[in-house]
Order: sequence, then C-alpha cells, then structure tokens
Amino acid sequence: MFNLFDVVIRLIDEMGYLQEFIQIEEKDGIDMVIRQINNVLKMGKERNLIVQYILDHLEHRDERNIIFLTGVGQVFPLIRAHRVLNTMNQVINQTPVVMFYPGSYNSLSLRAFGKLDDKNYYRAFRVE
Repeated sequence: MFNLFDVVIRLIDEMGYLQEFIQIEEKDGIDMVIRQINNVLKMGKERNLIVQYILDHLEHRDERNIIFLTGVGQVFPLIRAHRVLNTMNQVINQTPVVMFYPGSYNSLSLRAFGKLDDKNYYRAFRVE
C-alpha cells in the first residue's frame, strides 16, 4: 500500500526541497509549488519519481502484487491522480492497481471530490 501524500513528502524531503517549497508557497502561492513539485518529481515522464519509488518498494515484482494507492485527496492539488495513473500504466502494466479515490469515476473520467472534472481517459473500472 502506498499513500501518495507520504511518498511525495518523503521524496521532496529526501531531495532537501521540503522547506524550500514551504517558502515558495508563502512567497509565490500554491500554483508555483504545484509546478515546481511536478518538475522535481518528473511527473511528465514515464519513470517519474513516484512510479520509480513504487517500483523500488514492491516486495515481489511478479503476479503476486496488487498496488493499493491511498492519499489521493491528501496530495491534491500538488499531484493529480491522472498523472500518476497514466505514467504508472506505461511502466507497471502487469500489476493490478487499486486507487482509493475521493470522488467519482464514470468509466471515462475522474471527478475529484465530486466537483473537479478530469477530462482524461483511463483504462480503469470501478470496484464496488
């Protein structure tokens, strides 16, 4: 099980950026922090640091794994769920991923907190 908020905080703290991001938010606002965190974690790349962290921390790299992702609401708006899912899907394609999502999914898009609409396509399905 991976809490995305904990993973992000751990990664930026290990790189020595945590206090810097706090100062950036105070000075320049949350939008600048979001851009900088996404740059630092290489979220536009297949092997971004979140996906790499998950790969590095899987107990077995075979069919016995199921990846559970939590903390999506905690890490919002710093990291968006669709960026994690889309890049993870390209690298971790044989392992089922279950994301505990604070919103709704209509087989086409995610709607965070019932308000924000991600217009992204997902090869996912709802578990009920």
